[in-house]
Amino acid sequence: MSKKPCDQNRLSTDVIEKARLINKYAQEYCEKYGDTKKPWELLLYLVEKGVFSRVNSRRGRDLREVLRQVDDAGCLEELLPTVVVERKRVNRYWYFRAV
Repeated sequence: MSKKPCDQNRLSTDVIEKARLINKYAQEYCEKYGDTKKPWELLLYLVEKGVFSRVNSRRGRDLREVLRQVDDAGCLEELLPTVVVERKRVNRYWYFRAV
């Protein structure tokens, strides 16, 4: 499977900015608390840092939505190098790790 090029034109400036902040704070969090964190484990930290305004009841849905948009645009490695994605037939499983 060939890697598609990053198309930031498919992303809003808000999503790009959130992705950069998520990456920054995910790196901080993983260095402090260890690697391989799931989105819901990181979400409260991102709310405290002001990236998201609230904790969504769907265990990180807002965060996963940003991750999906960045992944669909082919910009995951560029904008979110702290993210590892495991793609299944239907779902994607997201993990964060320090780089």
